[in-house]
Order: sequence, then C-alpha cells, then structure tokens
Amino acid sequence: MEAKGADLLVTDQRCRKAWAVQVKTNASTAKWWLLSDHSRHLRSAVHVYVFVSVPKTKNVQPRFYVVPSRVVAKTGRRFERSTGSIWYGYQRQDKYENNWKLFGRSGNPL
Repeated sequence: MEAKGADLLVTDQRCRKAWAVQVKTNASTAKWWLLSDHSRHLRSAVHVYVFVSVPKTKNVQPRFYVVPSRVVAKTGRRFERSTGSIWYGYQRQDKYENNWKLFGRSGNPL
C-alpha cells in the first residue's frame, strides 16, 4: 500500500482492509484545496482524500468531501503564476460531499 503523503491509516473494524487518507482543509468560502505535485501521479484504490471546509462562523458544521485519489489525480489542476511559481489544486465537486461509503458500509465486514 502506498502511504506517501498519508495523514491517517484507516482500517475496517476487523483490520482486513486499510486505506491511506490524506486530509486537506480550507476556509468554508474557498472552492479549492492546495495539493502537492505528487497528487497528480498518485492513483490507488486504497488512497483517499478527505477535503474539509472549515467555517469561520461558530455553530456552523464543517463540510467533508471524500474523494478517491484517482479522481484527484485526473481532475486536479496545475497553475503557473506570472512570477514563475507553480502550485496544484483540487476544485470541490459536490457529488463527493459526505461520500463516506467509499470506506464500505458501517457495521458490515468488508
């Protein structure tokens, strides 16, 4: 399993399946998350991104987007500034909001 850049290693309840999870956060009004260059090449069935929009307003819950690494690698974008700086980003796709089913069904062995 490729764990490069993983923030968390997550398993099912019986430790039979594992995922490498990369967590990225931004302010709730942003539609983009910054990524590293290796995100363009990392495609694994067991590598998942959890993008979190953290609201600045109290009493407003964060929003979670659970996205397979193959989707991030395919849809992530490379940006080059006039200054020569290069950065990579992923734009929010609402269809992945609360996509926790990517990890399997709760309470069922995988």
